[in-house]
This record gives sequence, C-alpha cells and structure tokens, in this order.
Amino acid sequence: MNGSMGAVGRVALGIGTSGAKRQRGPRVAPVARAVRAALAVSAVAFAFTGSGAALAGDCTTPVDNVVRCNGDFTDTINFAVEDLTLVVGDASPSTVVPAAGDAGILADWSGDIGVTNLADISTLYADGIHAYGSGDIHVDNGGSVESLGFYDTIGVYAYSGGGDVAVHNDGSILAYSYAGLADGIFAGPSSISSVRAGRLRALGIAHDTRHPAAPEVPTF
Repeated sequence: MNGSMGAVGRVALGIGTSGAKRQRGPRVAPVARAVRAALAVSAVAFAFTGSGAALAGDCTTPVDNVVRCNGDFTDTINFAVEDLTLVVGDASPSTVVPAAGDAGILADWSGDIGVTNLADISTLYADGIHAYGSGDIHVDNGGSVESLGFYDTIGVYAYSGGGDVAVHNDGSILAYSYAGLADGIFAGPSSISSVRAGRLRALGIAHDTRHPAAPEVPTF
C-alpha cells in the first residue's frame, strides 16, 4: 500500500501533522535542486563512511524487550530479539549513516516489531527504516529520514505478512529517486490504521485483487 505519492525523478515528502520534535532551519534552495546535488556528494561521503572507523554509538542490552540506541552509527542498526521495540535517539542527538546499499534501521526480528526513531537517518540506495515481519508492526518517526537513490527509493517501509501495520510520523521523511519511484512511506497490507487516521492517502495496492481490509483502495 503506497502511503505517499510516488514520482519518477522527483521528491516524495512525508511530513507529520503534529510537527517535528526538533527545530530545523529553512532550506535556501529548491528541494529538487538541493537533493540532486546531495545525491552526487553523498556517493562520495558514503564511500568514506563505509570504509572508515565507526563513530561512537551505543545500544543498551534488552530490558523488557526494549533496546535503546544513542550516538552516531555508521552501520545498520539491527537486533535478533523477539517482540523487540527499538528506540533510537531518545537520550541524545543521534545519527545513522550506513554504507551505501544498507538500510539505516533493519527491523526484521521475529514476533511483533516496534521502532521509535528520533535520530537523523541518511541512506543511499536503501530504505531509511525497513520493517518486515509476520507479526504486528508499529513505526513511530519523530526524527529525520532521508533516502536517496537512482531507482525506486523508500524512506520508511513497513510490511507484515500476517499482522497489523501502523506508521506514525511527527518528523520529516524525504525520499528522492533520480530515475524511479520515490515513496516517503510504504506500508501494508494487513492494516491501514495510518490511512484511517487521515495521516496517509493510499494510492493503490500492488496486487491483482483489492485487499479485504481496504476494498476502497484500487489495485495497480
């Protein structure tokens, strides 16, 4: 279920209605021009971060199935803990800038999946937050997610094969694709709580038939 407008060679933005938790300065140039320039510069920057020493980022041990990560990370954040809730950037300013082709947060553990992001995530050729499983999935973004790529690009991806999916955004999400589709949020298919709450507009479902949970949403 496509939760934001996709466009070829354009920018897809997902901005929460409640306002971001951090104040950010105004852009001094049009978004499209700035992101095109950033795409070229980021390729060089990511090459250096992928080969250099990791920055100081720390994660707690699981307590009541909750892990908290704060600091600066140059690798994907991922854990193999069942029914985990991952909280990133709640105690100090945090960044996640993995190597090109790697997601910022990879939430694919068994059971229910919870992700709360307050960090600044920047990815190249990969999703900013990628949540995939068979249980309930809840993603809450209050930080900044920027995903750049040449082909299809997604800022926040959340998909469950058998549970409910909810995505809430109070921060900012930017997805830019030079030659493919750009989705700020891609969520589905078992629940459309974000759509029902009016936070997202569902454009269509990539399937032969309409989904029983959202019969009003067309297929494509």
